[in-house]
Amino acid sequence: MAELIIGNVVESITGDLLSVISEEIRLARVVKVELRKFQQTVSIIGIVLREAGKRQIEDENVNHWLMELIDVIYDADDLLGDFSTEVLRRRIVMGGGGNRILSEVSIFFSSSNQLVHQFKMAHRLKKMRERIDAISHDRSLFRIGGYNDLIGSLVENQVRPETSPYERWPYVIGRDKDKNEIIEFLLNTDFDENVTVLPIVGIGGLGKTTLARLVFNDKSVKEYFELKLWVCVSTYFDVQNILRKILRECIASEELNANLDMHELQEKLGEELHGKKFLLVLDDVWNENPREWLKLHRLLQNGTKGSKILVTTRTPRVARTMTDALHELSGLSEEESLSLLKRITRKEALEWRNQNLEMVAKEILKKCAGVPLAIMTIG
Repeated sequence: MAELIIGNVVESITGDLLSVISEEIRLARVVKVELRKFQQTVSIIGIVLREAGKRQIEDENVNHWLMELIDVIYDADDLLGDFSTEVLRRRIVMGGGGNRILSEVSIFFSSSNQLVHQFKMAHRLKKMRERIDAISHDRSLFRIGGYNDLIGSLVENQVRPETSPYERWPYVIGRDKDKNEIIEFLLNTDFDENVTVLPIVGIGGLGKTTLARLVFNDKSVKEYFELKLWVCVSTYFDVQNILRKILRECIASEELNANLDMHELQEKLGEELHGKKFLLVLDDVWNENPREWLKLHRLLQNGTKGSKILVTTRTPRVARTMTDALHELSGLSEEESLSLLKRITRKEALEWRNQNLEMVAKEILKKCAGVPLAIMTIG
């Protein structure tokens, strides 16, 4: 019975999300992207709960973890209910029906009030996704029957899509200093180790991956390193899988045997890195287990002196498993935040003055705390 109820709630949530995404055309593009990710996450949780419902689970820790997932499902249902209600209210207001007062209200709503609403919604979505991320970190508890680390593999394959070093984002502001400091570290030859590590640390949405891309594609970096590799790690830290991803960056996919075991992967990677000065970017790392990191780090020592590993992660705890040195990414300044918002909205200076948007925007931007993703969401 509980499995049926959860299934119905999941279907209700995903249905509401699809409706909002397809019908609410005035949503900012980034909000739509977040809603689609949220729908995918809820679907995955539904799969995990349905699989768990088919089994007799006696482990108290696992049952507690599953109850947290159930709580998230019901809270997500409440969140989407609030959002759907707001969308309906907006349609009524924007409809106007020829009434002059309502028309004026709708014009105002489409500018400043829309910013407020989208910021609040984006903030709630972000908090919910952070909560889900925190729960997914405990997924190692979920080892049931033949579904070893089911949510780990699902999250790896569906919730966190692979990042690429070559994606271009036109709205990058206020990161020149960070970029130059990281490049200076990468080109520094005064380290004793063959391979030196630098983590970029910062909360979600600050632009760690974007910054890593800027560095990765810089001309001086391209000229300095013989081999440049980019691997998206995400929440599921599996050394064998990471080695395979690194080799895919070195070798054409059709030439890499998909059935290589751990020992063969190590040998092949050693051959590819031997005598080369390489840069490896490990994007979105969540692993806090020092032993897992050391296991991977030992396998990357075949590069020549001057090789570097650049890591992006949300938490200093992850960074401290690798090294004492780190690059902490901060939020944008008030001026940079406003400049980013203006560039995203593509409104002329006159429009900002006439609609009194700048004053409204500054108040909202205070709550964004200089986080570019939050600013892009309200744009």
